[in-house]
Amino acid sequence: MALRKEDFDGSVFTVHRGFSAKTEVNRTKTGEVHILPSVSDFMPYIDIEREKQKACNTVSPYFFVHPQGRRTGKHYTHVTLNSLWDHACKAVGIDIDLYSGVKHSTASQMVNEDGYNLHDVQTAGDWATLDAVRKYAKTETSRVKVLLERKGKVVLGSFRESNGKENG
Repeated sequence: MALRKEDFDGSVFTVHRGFSAKTEVNRTKTGEVHILPSVSDFMPYIDIEREKQKACNTVSPYFFVHPQGRRTGKHYTHVTLNSLWDHACKAVGIDIDLYSGVKHSTASQMVNEDGYNLHDVQTAGDWATLDAVRKYAKTETSRVKVLLERKGKVVLGSFRESNGKENG
């Protein structure tokens, strides 16, 4: 909500702001500054948002603005984001809060779709602890199967090589 255009140098985002009592503050919830590189897949969204702001004649220091927002700079508020999230969750029959849902879906996608291990998720997601990653990253059965299939080939291959024959 407090990501300003000035916090992006064209390749790296510096996340160091937040909102407290509806006022922008120069610190995050934890007080940590996060340096996150922009990935190429995200860059089109920055261009789309710039075009949306031009089309709405919105001049804002923030990257992402709420077109109907009434606050200065039209930044999204926690209430608005929660409302949008709750509406989307209700539409698909899921009951999960915004904070947990975003962290859960991100961590789980990294594990299940991208094949990251928990340490990679911790690094890529800038999580403070591995326990935090474990709380949110849920491994799907299909991912476990992929891992077991890969492991099985290594184990059987090694077994065949050491015995010179196949054992079923």
